[in-house]
Amino acid sequence: MKFSTLDELVTTMQGLDDDPLAATGSKMVIYRGNPAAKLMIVGEAPGPQENKQGKPFVGPSGKLLEQILASVELSSEEDTFITNAVFRMPPGESTAVRKPTVAEINYYKPYLDEIIRLIDPKIVLLTGGVSMRSVLNETKLGITKVRGQWFE
Repeated sequence: MKFSTLDELVTTMQGLDDDPLAATGSKMVIYRGNPAAKLMIVGEAPGPQENKQGKPFVGPSGKLLEQILASVELSSEEDTFITNAVFRMPPGESTAVRKPTVAEINYYKPYLDEIIRLIDPKIVLLTGGVSMRSVLNETKLGITKVRGQWFE
């Protein structure tokens, strides 16, 4: 699957109704930030606040991310492009959200790969095991084994 523009890809993604999480009623949360940014941050999946606002990293993790970016004089809206490995919130009980399943990660992977191709960032920061598995196709090593390492 190849798209000419990010807008074309987003429109297609927003129309998906056969994905494994469509029946949950959660929103398709695709990205926020600057598509021209050289730093892409990839998280796991939307949580309740992200689902409510339709933007990734706006809940508690987003507040921490904003503080970290500000400490190195970066703006989440100008200097970064922020997305997730899974684009809908996995169901959970009340505010608890379960980790995405392998099937969910695999379903959204071609869309994440296409976002990365279209944005063409210099650096992709993976913020956890789900994003690591999706982007690096790494299923044998845990996040603690690869934390702090650089990959081409």
